[in-house]
Amino acid sequence: MEPEEFSIDGQNYVWAINGKKSLMSRSYTTLLQNKKPDKIKVPSFWVVTRNNGNLLFILRKTEEDETAHEGYIRTAAEIYDMKFQWFEPLADNYRELLWVNQKEYIKPAYKWFTWEEIKEAACEKRPPASYASYMPGDWKRASGGADGFLLVMIDRLPYWADAVGQLPFAVGIYRFKRNLEKVIRIGMEYATGLPGPVDTSNEYDNFFILRGALFAKKMYSFKVEISGLLVPTEDVTEIITDISARELGNPITSGELANYGFWNK
Repeated sequence: MEPEEFSIDGQNYVWAINGKKSLMSRSYTTLLQNKKPDKIKVPSFWVVTRNNGNLLFILRKTEEDETAHEGYIRTAAEIYDMKFQWFEPLADNYRELLWVNQKEYIKPAYKWFTWEEIKEAACEKRPPASYASYMPGDWKRASGGADGFLLVMIDRLPYWADAVGQLPFAVGIYRFKRNLEKVIRIGMEYATGLPGPVDTSNEYDNFFILRGALFAKKMYSFKVEISGLLVPTEDVTEIITDISARELGNPITSGELANYGFWNK
């Protein structure tokens, strides 16, 4: 593999695999009369790789990371187990995304999508039960979805596949329940894809359910008419307003979290 060069906070680095993984700081010779040594910055970021050592992306460390974790190289699977995420700044375990490898050789590490494709999948109407684990609507496992990949790339930014998989669920349940709060609470109850302990964590799963529900609320409205005297029935007409797919890529704002973050209430 060719060495991979990148720049973080004005410092140039080279990532190389020569029998072992190594990160080198690009340095320069100084004049002989220069008696003051140059300062060398210790990397304050996570180097995230594939199992084979190929460089995927770089995340900024927090102060807590510096004391709680040794080293700075982790595989994507290890970062996932640490529950780090870089796409919802207000959710727990957020780490700033500093750099993404866009080279051709890294493509097999991801299942690739555009936000238009995610929107198309989210707007496919399904019965609520189909979103359960291993059912056709289980996007992170479905062949038309993440297909078992840990990571997906959407418009050149990486995401955990299970985060994006919450979007079709949230949109589908909103169209069935027609109520944003109910979507969030059902998502909290079925956090694993099956009934279980209610998820009251401030982690990215709940944030992506809220993303999907907010998108659906803008896109779908409903006209409800009651018919029948002895046995009243609802006649529901769904009204669709086309919304840009890129809205699915917008992180949750502090106002949205305050209004709809029912897991924090």
